Amino acid sequence: MRWTLDFLGAWGDDASLIVEENIIVNVDAFDGQLHWYPFLSPIDAGWRAMLGACSDVAVKGGKPMWALVAVRIPRWYMGDVYRDFLRGASGFCREMGCKIIGGDTDVAEGDGFRASVFVAGPARRYVGRRGARPGDFVLSTGAFGIGAVLYRGYKGGCYAKAVRAFRRPRLPDLEPWLRVLSTATSSIDNSDGLAVSLHLLAEASNVGIVVEDVPLHPLLVECGGDAEDALYFSGEEYQFIYTVPREEVDEALSAMGGFVIGRVVDGKGVRLYSGERVERRGWIGGEGYSGSRGDP
Repeated sequence: MRWTLDFLGAWGDDASLIVEENIIVNVDAFDGQLHWYPFLSPIDAGWRAMLGACSDVAVKGGKPMWALVAVRIPRWYMGDVYRDFLRGASGFCREMGCKIIGGDTDVAEGDGFRASVFVAGPARRYVGRRGARPGDFVLSTGAFGIGAVLYRGYKGGCYAKAVRAFRRPRLPDLEPWLRVLSTATSSIDNSDGLAVSLHLLAEASNVGIVVEDVPLHPLLVECGGDAEDALYFSGEEYQFIYTVPREEVDEALSAMGGFVIGRVVDGKGVRLYSGERVERRGWIGGEGYSGSRGDP
């Protein structure tokens, strides 16, 4: 196989396309201090580490097929932690129909846990952040707010339900998703939060976005949350956010379900339909999670 250094999307997107080979590649870091929340078991952590890397390949139009996992383990870790982390990563990979084909392991004296997950797969059609056009509609594959329940620290049943939902989520169904991407103009997942993700789409495409509706997850509503929670305080839920021309909206919703969030307009930035500016802040790197966290 002849490889090329002609990459589409590098340094400006979550995943890149190796053009001549038509393969989408991505590498994601899972850091124990940022991403290993105290309610996650080692199996949960491995699942979510693989989920994050696969999401960036899938949302751009690829079918995750091959994965490499490089892990740095503190010497004081018990062996079962490492094995269970890999069990979780392998479990999610199997669910996606991909395979872990290799990796690396280092034992460190004083550093924390860290894993780098590389995922690659063939592209049906590469759709990055840069193609949104004025007149397009902004859609999502699901509602937002599970992370906000954790961030806000709701007590009792609300928090427990959010933990269960957050531990091992699934990606949207890839078969209809890859069909929808045949007409999509841009795409991103909401790993960094809804507000930040919308800003990233707008900036990359040099357009503005008007938010007409923020779809709230039923659990957030049950716990008393609102649109501000879903915009700014919820992330790592891995819903897909994408833009399509007006005439493709009904077909996209029929295939994927989900919601219309808003519209792409001339200009810059992200604002609500009322005219209020949507701030560029959110969940980046786990920012904002209110509980203690760290390596188990």
